[in-house]
Amino acid sequence: MSSDAQAGVQQAYQAYIEHTLQAMVDFLGEDSPVDRLWVYTDMAHETITSHPFFRLDGRFLHHGELAEADPDNEYDVWALVDDIGDTSTDLDLVRACRAAGDVPQRIISVYDPTSGELDSEWDYEDVLLDDQDNSSRAMDRWIRTMGGTPIHGA
Repeated sequence: MSSDAQAGVQQAYQAYIEHTLQAMVDFLGEDSPVDRLWVYTDMAHETITSHPFFRLDGRFLHHGELAEADPDNEYDVWALVDDIGDTSTDLDLVRACRAAGDVPQRIISVYDPTSGELDSEWDYEDVLLDDQDNSSRAMDRWIRTMGGTPIHGA
């Protein structure tokens, strides 16, 4: 991958993750008890979907589980979904990866809102186990490794 292509991917990722994390922080509101945020970015089929996850009181939760886990706050799940999707930064990331010739199967980004630290893991292979596997099952396997409840029941 050329340095220009690599720079394009990094720039696209930075815009994408900043937008997505800002939507998640806005969703949580001020003084949130959530102490960790994850973005599971599925790119297994050279398309992109973003899945937000949170840690609250040591529990790993997807956005739909927060209201029950934290009834003192009002969470507008549909607003979060709309806010995350209200941009082209996700498609720009896919385009940049395609242009660079290497699209990851998934990116897992983790953000610590207290320290501002952001880490990411880019997986280019072995996310899907075989031709019969799919992205939903792969994400559910990851959720289980994080101690969460699978979304798709796989």
